[in-house]
Amino acid sequence: GDLVINQNAAIMMHLAERFPEAHLFGEGTSQERVETMRWLMFGCADMHAAFAPLNTVMKVPTLAEAYEQPILMARMRLRKMFEIADDRLQHRNWLTGSRTVADAYLYVMMFWALIHRVDIDDLDNLSAFRLRMDQDHGVQEALRAEGLLPVSVAGAAA
Repeated sequence: GDLVINQNAAIMMHLAERFPEAHLFGEGTSQERVETMRWLMFGCADMHAAFAPLNTVMKVPTLAEAYEQPILMARMRLRKMFEIADDRLQHRNWLTGSRTVADAYLYVMMFWALIHRVDIDDLDNLSAFRLRMDQDHGVQEALRAEGLLPVSVAGAAA
């Protein structure tokens, strides 16, 4: 059709509406949808944007020296954001109660953290979350389709 969507949160909302049986925004309660949107925006807006200096240097390696301080600050800022997610996952498997698109997006951000050497390995709740996601058959298939297996976010062979 004529519809072109190029913002990640809008794409996820569109998919949730097209495939309601997938429960991408939770099991159907208003509270869970709002919580899912809150955590999705935390990932899409806050975390994603915080990776900008790291992504810039990845695209243009000659800028590494000039970006040394912004890279350090970005890693520290991202670490604090991952600590917030780690706190949220204390005593729960998923960010909002059931698995949603917010969890999938957090998993992607954790993948980026691995790529950009953001130290989150000691965040136990996130590590347990990462293992749950790594072991999911659908996640493994998506990683395989993208050529990202046999290495998973946890760095182990799948």
